[in-house]
Amino acid sequence: MTPETYMRLIRTLAHAGGCPRRQVGALLADVHQTFLSSGVNGPPPLLVCNDAQPCAGRYDPKGNSSRCLAIHAEVRAIVACPDLRRAHHLYVPCTPCFACAKLILVTPIREVWADEVYADTSGMDLLIQQGITIHLTERISDGQGDS
Repeated sequence: MTPETYMRLIRTLAHAGGCPRRQVGALLADVHQTFLSSGVNGPPPLLVCNDAQPCAGRYDPKGNSSRCLAIHAEVRAIVACPDLRRAHHLYVPCTPCFACAKLILVTPIREVWADEVYADTSGMDLLIQQGITIHLTERISDGQGDS
């Protein structure tokens, strides 16, 4: 598959996310763009966070996820990957937060594709400092930009 196809898929996948604060999907692919795994953000199975019962972090400022119960889509995609040694590309709607960036650095992921920059840029900055390539797609699959 192409980066454009994966970016369209994560936008669709995000709707399955279980966090009312922000719905996010993530996909992992190998160096040849072969699909490896996916994840969506949401609370762990025994915890609840929805519009009727929001968690403490539901209304925190953008970029602050310290009280949010959601496990980020990047984490779920990495944990679900059956052969993480092959992971090379990560597709997400926004650049990773600082906690996810640290996790990415202990994987073989070397390229992150994202539509936009996350409110707290410390995760993106860390990845760039460590040689990870960030592709800001500007919705390339919608014909509005390039990588």
